[in-house]
Amino acid sequence: MRILLIPNTTNYKDFKKLYFKLALKNHVEILIWHKELKKKISDVPGENIKIHKNILYWNMKKYHDNLFSFNIFKKTFLIISDFYWAKNFLNKHKYNKIISFGDREIAFNLALLKIAKIKNITTFININFASGNYKDLINRRLNSRKFKIIKKNNFFSKFFNKQFKKYKKNSLVSFYSFFETVLYFIIGILPKNPWVIGGGNSDYIFVENEIVYRDYINKGCLKKKILISYSLDAINILRSIKKYKKIKQKKIIIFFSQLYEHGDISKKTNLISLNKYCSFIKYLKNKYKLNILVSLHPKQNLNDYSWIKKKFKFKITKQDFSKIIYDSHCVISEIRSSVAVWTRILNKKFYIINFNKRNFQATKELHNSYFENFVDFEKEFKKNLEKSDKIKKNNVNYFSNHKHKNILIEKISNNL
Repeated sequence: MRILLIPNTTNYKDFKKLYFKLALKNHVEILIWHKELKKKISDVPGENIKIHKNILYWNMKKYHDNLFSFNIFKKTFLIISDFYWAKNFLNKHKYNKIISFGDREIAFNLALLKIAKIKNITTFININFASGNYKDLINRRLNSRKFKIIKKNNFFSKFFNKQFKKYKKNSLVSFYSFFETVLYFIIGILPKNPWVIGGGNSDYIFVENEIVYRDYINKGCLKKKILISYSLDAINILRSIKKYKKIKQKKIIIFFSQLYEHGDISKKTNLISLNKYCSFIKYLKNKYKLNILVSLHPKQNLNDYSWIKKKFKFKITKQDFSKIIYDSHCVISEIRSSVAVWTRILNKKFYIINFNKRNFQATKELHNSYFENFVDFEKEFKKNLEKSDKIKKNNVNYFSNHKHKNILIEKISNNL
């Protein structure tokens, strides 16, 4: 069986594990579509690497800047070129299965999934974690991407009804820009509902736990599409449960926001915010004798944060959060994170200190320890620090319904 993997930098480790599992019995190839990804997949044999080098995506940090700086003719040319590239690519390589990072991002990926559907190629989305929060997605479109608000009864919004979400009483915001929405519709690659992963031209979605499963259903993803499976993080947590040994010093995991990496704030703004945040964390560390571990998001470059290690003497771990979360006391973050799903399952606190008063939506079910200043946070933190860590002995049973992705991919052959 011929299988194509289309990873991204957030999930590249999960994709690599999947590659080596599937490659035992199948011919598997990986599509590289930007330079950061090329560095991270360097241990995959070169003959199994395919390259798509569209200048629009090759530097993802500048992707949206490029998209807005190009004139309408250049953007049209690049997107239509992607469509025909995808068509020729699938005509040439004859894959039986495609596993992609999503079904709502990037023109070439939308084109590949649409053409795969026409060709009856089964497609899987290897996403694992919860779909984006609506309010956060809307704010990013208005603040970073400078999308325009459209009136509710506008002809355009009525025609493309599922492409919009309510912003205020009589106003809407679209998932894509006006230009992208129209062009994607004309060439036939526009997802039916891009506001939820699974709302596009995909057959199945891999999710890593039951909370994420319910989140997708609540947002409109078809139940029959969703497969609860072992992500790399789920496997790491399961192993940690089996090997657990109690430690004396309280281990606190620290998360930084990825707003800079997403292009939502400038590097200078990020540095000012981090300096204030880390100064407070250092105060906590010294006062309560804590073991502080900074866990970076896969999109965050260690070089951008090495100054924190020098200035505040924090350990920045190279381990995935899922390898250290089970024996930690809690997680402290600047903003919301999908990791809160795991802290809830493992009966741990996920604290948000939104000291910058940024405009995002904390989910009540997951982010129930939300603060907008350091004083109120410390009061609550101190109370919980004095309590003993309650480790659920039966957490291992939580994974009884999980399936291995490579087995599901090899067994499932029908399109929905």
